[in-house]
Amino acid sequence: MNDKAKRHQILRDMAAEMNGRHIQKDVVVERWTFTIRTLKPVEQDWVMSKAENSFGDPAKLMMFQVRPLVAASLVAVNGVSVEELFALPDDMSADIKLALQRDEKAMRSWRLSQVLEFVGEELQEEIVAPLWNAITMLKERQVAAEGALGKV
Repeated sequence: MNDKAKRHQILRDMAAEMNGRHIQKDVVVERWTFTIRTLKPVEQDWVMSKAENSFGDPAKLMMFQVRPLVAASLVAVNGVSVEELFALPDDMSADIKLALQRDEKAMRSWRLSQVLEFVGEELQEEIVAPLWNAITMLKERQVAAEGALGKV
């Protein structure tokens, strides 16, 4: 018999934040299961850098921020990790591969650019919009968890 209380989602989110993990969720769109999560600060900076040229124009900001945010939030599709979905190409020079494999920041940047290219060129709005909505809800949960942490 389990005698522990069933914990509210905000407590689980708070525990995830305190343990350095990010809030994660599976979102089913059409027949695909997308695993998304809240972003690390460096990923948030990357998303904002993609939207730099759109400041002052709310419509452009939304257009240029939505797809980068979806790309940066993506963890897996149908259980296959982003690292597996976007592997280094076989015909990439050995020197470049080695440099990317040795430099985590460079590899992250390369992979984010690959995911963004796919999200920007291949995914239809009918897939992107529900992912954006789910990411927005995760961000709201994150803010609530951070607020609860601040009250402790």
